[in-house]
Amino acid sequence: MIRLAWPVLVAQLAVIASGVLDTVMGGRYSAVDLAAVGIGQASISASSIGLMGVITGALAIAAQLFGEAAREDRRGNAPDGLARARAGALESCC
Repeated sequence: MIRLAWPVLVAQLAVIASGVLDTVMGGRYSAVDLAAVGIGQASISASSIGLMGVITGALAIAAQLFGEAAREDRRGNAPDGLARARAGALESCC
């Protein structure tokens, strides 16, 4: 289980470290800059959490179909999950 979980742990720690470093760097200038960093970090976090939920749901569906050996359904759901992930990524960056 740890073998599967370590990439997720590293990614989460990297996101947290990025937020901390942005806050430290923005706080050295002014309160307005620190507020801007906080608002930006909050919006990125909210969109990232939503996107992770979509991707996690798509992975669960794909894993269930793979376990059932339902190849036809799996082929239809994989592109759908990727399309939703792309849409979420575009929404979060723009």
